[in-house]
Amino acid sequence: MLNIEITFFGSPKVFVNKKRVIFPYKKAEALFYYLFFEKTSSRNNLTEMFWGDFQEDSAKKNLRDALYNIKKVFGFDIITSPKQTFLMLNDQYTITSDVDNFSKTSAISLYKGEFLDSFVVKNSFSFEE
Repeated sequence: MLNIEITFFGSPKVFVNKKRVIFPYKKAEALFYYLFFEKTSSRNNLTEMFWGDFQEDSAKKNLRDALYNIKKVFGFDIITSPKQTFLMLNDQYTITSDVDNFSKTSAISLYKGEFLDSFVVKNSFSFEE
């Protein structure tokens, strides 16, 4: 059984069985975080959000590359596509976060700093909003 944990307070981090997952670049990491909170998103929405200033073919290729890289760092299919046009985190895995724990317990000890502190995605103004 896999234990997937995300910390968002302070500098964001992802762990699988206590081992840190290192994303190859910020947009792939941001894509993972976005799907965690939104639960599902269309491919068109994601390409517009992260690669809106690219030609459509390039944006779609960049999304495919990001999905491949996310799968590669996790070592399993953490993102699925139940319908060709939509993506979501694989519900086969349980993912917990400090935000969820904070919301449930209101425990001040979980607070480690600002939400996504110092996490910047270059040229992704939609994500920043």
